[in-house]
Amino acid sequence: MNDGNNRVLVLADDFTGANDAGVSLAEAGMSVEVAFTAGQPSTARALILNSDSRAMTAAAADKVAALLRARRHSSRTGR
Repeated sequence: MNDGNNRVLVLADDFTGANDAGVSLAEAGMSVEVAFTAGQPSTARALILNSDSRAMTAAAADKVAALLRARRHSSRTGR
């Protein structure tokens, strides 16, 4: 059941994409924050992570995976 309190995590590949996604979610009535680090605390319903991954090589994409793992861990531990 969707009670309207679901939290959203968006991974954007650059700052422009992060803000574009954030504007769309804010226009839909959600509180939104754009983060530059995975450990940044947030009380917003929608958290947009800027992975800065647009120009990365496939090998460097591990940074993005680490960003998601760190955010998932911090959300589970309440940090």
